[in-house]
Order: sequence, then C-alpha cells, then structure tokens
Amino acid sequence: MSVRPLTHSEVQRAYGAPWTGIGGIFFGLQGLISYITWNKLNMHQNMIPNRKAFMQLTFLVGGGYIFGSTLAYLFFRDTELERLYKVHWVDKRMQVFNDLKFEK
Repeated sequence: MSVRPLTHSEVQRAYGAPWTGIGGIFFGLQGLISYITWNKLNMHQNMIPNRKAFMQLTFLVGGGYIFGSTLAYLFFRDTELERLYKVHWVDKRMQVFNDLKFEK
C-alpha cells in the first residue's frame, strides 16, 4: 500500500466520473426520444399503451443508459488510478498494510 490512501474523488475519477453518468443520461434520453418517435406519440397520449410498448421502452432507455455509461467508461477512465485502487483494495483485504513499515 502506498503512503496515502486514495480519496473518494480519485476513485470516481479512475472509473470515468462524471462522464460515465453524463453519457448514460444522454444515451438514455436518446432511447426515450427514439421510443417516442418510433411509436408516433405526443404528450397527450398514453406513453405505455400495452405490454410490448413497456418492453420496448425499457429496452431502449435502459440499454441506452448502459451503452452510454460503458462507452464513456472506455473513453474517460484512468487506468493507472484504477490499477492503484485495485492494489489498495487487495492490500486492505489481505491486511498487508499492517505488516508494512515505512521508514523515513
């Protein structure tokens, strides 16, 4: 384990935050817009008229969110911080940090 632990914001940065959330919301909204367009709906109609429409809406919005988050994760993650976080996590689980002595 290194001298200082990673902060919460560094761990989030390792996994691509805030861009993973933004990408998920963007592609989820894109799925909602696609659903509304393909079913020719407007604001005065029922959004989910039958069970098939519910499955289609769930697939488009949920799939869009997962796709957007994954795409943003692949582009914006910090692999070195991610590796360091995983090393810290393993050291903490194995309780190696109790055996390490840092001399100054």
